[in-house]
Amino acid sequence: MPDAARPKIAELADSLAEAMPRLEPDEQRLALAVYRQLAAGEPVPARALASELGRAESEVAMALGRWPGVFRSDDGRIVSFWGLAIPEMPHRFRVDGHDLHTWCAWDALFIPELISRTAKVESHSPGGRGSIRLVVDPDGIRDVVPEAAVVSMLSPADAFDHTVITSFCHFVHFFPSPEAGAEWVAEHPETFLLSVSEAHELGQIVNRRRFGAGLAAAREAIGEPK
Repeated sequence: MPDAARPKIAELADSLAEAMPRLEPDEQRLALAVYRQLAAGEPVPARALASELGRAESEVAMALGRWPGVFRSDDGRIVSFWGLAIPEMPHRFRVDGHDLHTWCAWDALFIPELISRTAKVESHSPGGRGSIRLVVDPDGIRDVVPEAAVVSMLSPADAFDHTVITSFCHFVHFFPSPEAGAEWVAEHPETFLLSVSEAHELGQIVNRRRFGAGLAAAREAIGEPK
């Protein structure tokens, strides 16, 4: 979906990766553990992460405390993390029978690779412009309905912080057609459209840049090819 006003996929991947927290290998493993445990549909305590990783609970809690975008229940357990949420949000993300949600449309396209699980995604476009359904496997997308669905996107100008949901996610949606997406984009300066396949490719690139070593280690641990 060419558009002279939008950045190239590689440039957009650079902008997104730079806006996100830079992760050392041990931090990659921690973040992936949060995603995997949260995908089970229950709030995640620091002690469960510490047990999985063989680290002290205080060390895990300290690391989590340094990152923006970690939301907890009243008892301190993680209920929402970097795009994946238990509380209801606009984009339904069903994994292994568990109903979760994502902060934005793009989250639903890259998180399945990080959790090594298939997700059934359902989303409603803003302004009543229609609904979209698709299946996202760890390594691809399929069963996109409607087939012409697109994703609105925004290139971040600053590093993501605790306002990321309102400053970025609120601009990233699924639309059933380029025409429906173009109507919304015209009302929101600096946004542009990607095809669903382009948005998925973008997610894979950013995953490699942020979680390359951690993803390889996780796949080796469960016997998947790197």
